[in-house]
Order: sequence, then C-alpha cells, then structure tokens
Amino acid sequence: MSAAWLDDKDAWGGLGQRAGAFGAALAVTVALRISQREAEHEVEQRHIEKADRELEQARLVVAVIEYPNIPEKIEMRGYELPDTVRITNFSATHIFHPRVEGFLHQNGRTVT
Repeated sequence: MSAAWLDDKDAWGGLGQRAGAFGAALAVTVALRISQREAEHEVEQRHIEKADRELEQARLVVAVIEYPNIPEKIEMRGYELPDTVRITNFSATHIFHPRVEGFLHQNGRTVT
C-alpha cells in the first residue's frame, strides 16, 4: 500500500500544495506577531514620552510656603502654620489639579 503511494504523482503534487499552505499560514502568523510586538512597543514608547513630558513640566512648577508676617498671628495660634502655599507655573502647559504632597525643608527634613 505504501509503495502505491510512492508511485502516485497526484499524492506528491498534493504534498507540495499542503507544504505551501502550511508555509503561507506560518508566514501570516509570524507577520501578525511581529506587527503586534511593534504596536506594543509603540504604545510603550508613547507612555514613556508622556511621562517625560509630565516630568519636564513638573520641573517648571515651583511651590513656596508663605508664612505669616505678623508674629501675633503665630502666637494666637500657638504654633507656626503657613498662611498659603504659592504655586508658580513656569511652563507653557496648564495645571488643572495641583496637589501639594510634601515639602523639603531648608534643614533637609520633609514636611508633609
């Protein structure tokens, strides 16, 4: 039975067609995987660029604690609290939701 298959020209022709179909399917699969990886890399690159832009803008924003000028105000409260926090934006981009999380004190300690 196997000897008859070896002599069948149509079977050999069909084998070539099957191998060609498998190769085409493999090529499509590889091309799709490559394009998916490139798309993921592009998305990751956009996230990195966005984070860099946000960091650059954050460097241009300065927050300063302004303490009261009148010593009586401090004595009335019994402790020293800042009156205001002034945030100055030196960048061209708007800041919509400023948030102060902490300050680095002149002495080197962090004030939350």
